Amino acid sequence: MPILNCTVTNCNYNKDRMCCKEQINVEGNAAEDKTSTACGSFKEGTDTYSNTCKCSSEPERKTGIACEAEKCTYNDNKNCTAGHVEIEGCNAKCCSETMCASFYK
Repeated sequence: MPILNCTVTNCNYNKDRMCCKEQINVEGNAAEDKTSTACGSFKEGTDTYSNTCKCSSEPERKTGIACEAEKCTYNDNKNCTAGHVEIEGCNAKCCSETMCASFYK
């Protein structure tokens, strides 16, 4: 599983730039670059003042990533094989305002 660093601190699943979901989904099956990808698992709702994750499990540094970005070199049969993944989208209000900054064509 890739090491996930997430800067989308207003996501319900983000705590200390880690994710408390076992697996996230990266969207963008026709993406040509990182700006055409998105974290489909994004859910707005973190208490940004305390950065308290509102989900029930603890965040993990390694997270499974299902990937729809077919043109990404790290996509192996819809699974991400990158060693390290960056999800970005400061102050995102919806998943389309996030992206997989590790996308590489």
